[in-house]
Amino acid sequence: MGLKEIPLQFSIDSEEDIRVMVISFFTELGFDRDEISCEDYFSIHLGHQEIEVNRKNIGGRSDILVSRNGQPLAIVETKTPSHKIEDDDAWQAISYARLLSAIAPFAIVTNGGETKVYDVLASKLTPIDN
Repeated sequence: MGLKEIPLQFSIDSEEDIRVMVISFFTELGFDRDEISCEDYFSIHLGHQEIEVNRKNIGGRSDILVSRNGQPLAIVETKTPSHKIEDDDAWQAISYARLLSAIAPFAIVTNGGETKVYDVLASKLTPIDN
């Protein structure tokens, strides 16, 4: 079942509502709660130097990181239900997935009604049919 098939039994008004829905979806797929984390911050390594990425200087954080067997699987960026998913949203998720020490191979962007999955390792924006 995809996110599009989840019945709307409550009012979905915010990005946080979408986040709760996505976490429930992955839990129902069999992911343990400790394989799903929210609002992770990243560090960038340039040579020997580590640059912290946080709200104060760049604001980079993922909405959801899904892992399996200790390895990142996907970064999920959630948007409000009224937000039309655009390429910039995909690039946001892809950039976060690429910042992980072990790159997450998938980036997912969803507003609850529309969900797009992308190949993080592709040289151009490459949606995967879902």
